[in-house]
Amino acid sequence: MRFVTIREFREKTAAVRRAMDREGEIVLTLNGRPIALLTPATGEDLEEQLQAVRRARAGIALRRVRKAARKGGKDRMSAEAIDGVIREARRSRRSVSGGGR
Repeated sequence: MRFVTIREFREKTAAVRRAMDREGEIVLTLNGRPIALLTPATGEDLEEQLQAVRRARAGIALRRVRKAARKGGKDRMSAEAIDGVIREARRSRRSVSGGGR
């Protein structure tokens, strides 16, 4: 996988695009840190590609949440305990906003 700086992308866009066509993906960087993933797309399957990227992002987010839950011991909470946390959060939110039901 090739890494390309913002400057290189700006100055050599056509060359970067050709490299992307050859290599598949390019990581765009700013100050040495990745900020975007460039990947070839076509009009005929753009929606399908976007859905795949969104599913992948959702999967990554879910794995992070599960890891944090395991780390904090929250993965062993009962359904009743979870409901209690939700009730308390809603109660707290209503008292802050001044609303009630």
